[in-house]
Amino acid sequence: MSSREILNGIESLERHKKFFTFSPERQRMEYYMHKNFYNTNYVYLYSDDDKVCLANEIRRVRLGSSGKAWAQRDKDRKGLTYDKHTKKVKLWYNSSMYSFSHCEMRKLFEHMNVQWFINIHEAVYGLITPTMLGKVLSGKITDELGFCKEFIKSKPWLKNSDVTPEKFADLLIYFHKNNGNNTTLSSFIQAFSVAKSGRVLCDKIMSNGINDFYILYEIIQQALALDQKIDFSIPEKEIEKLSNRFKKMIMKLKLETNPNVALVKNGDRLDEVHDHPAYARQEPLLDLVMQDL
Repeated sequence: MSSREILNGIESLERHKKFFTFSPERQRMEYYMHKNFYNTNYVYLYSDDDKVCLANEIRRVRLGSSGKAWAQRDKDRKGLTYDKHTKKVKLWYNSSMYSFSHCEMRKLFEHMNVQWFINIHEAVYGLITPTMLGKVLSGKITDELGFCKEFIKSKPWLKNSDVTPEKFADLLIYFHKNNGNNTTLSSFIQAFSVAKSGRVLCDKIMSNGINDFYILYEIIQQALALDQKIDFSIPEKEIEKLSNRFKKMIMKLKLETNPNVALVKNGDRLDEVHDHPAYARQEPLLDLVMQDL
């Protein structure tokens, strides 16, 4: 037995269907004046005994030379299929885990009776793989802790850290309860990559708040550029001092590796000048950069 439910775009689909109820004279008029208004792009959930599909479909109205109207299906379709026999998820051509909104994925989880995964998916949106999703839909993964174990093993930036499944589950639950701006875990991948301790970083995010964490964006980029690690347990003032130290290290590296970069003293500030013939490279200023390193 099969079923098909329209999840998104029902209004545009109704307009599209209505176009074909018009008289030939009105179809011609509407086609040349407002044809894009009658095109449709909708998302549907399909299920039968063999598979479950989440997909979109694009249909465009067309008018032949004889004046007869017809619908053209666009080849650029996004979708995923869960095979009930192999217990695996396959993405359609040109699709990704970002192809569908969390609300649309929620309908899939409800249909498959894995409601426990709805809140977790909101935090890791776009980061789960088809393999992980297949294990959730098939029942091989049945709870938050089991998912966190699988997720950590699949991500190098977590696998090589000291993050435990229990701590990571706490973080994902925190994301769901305290995420007013719909920030996902993907925004923090770089932070985990430079953290000396992933567990400490989890505590830092949960204590400082998701939105306030963006003040650390600069030092995270600096640490990535220098291949350095950050101890997120130190006070904010120490973080600022470390950021200033990283700035000098980056400036020193630029001077040593790029002959087209010069430094010009502007009051207490050193300004970079790239490829400007009016400025000679001022070697003594390298001593200023080296201070406190």
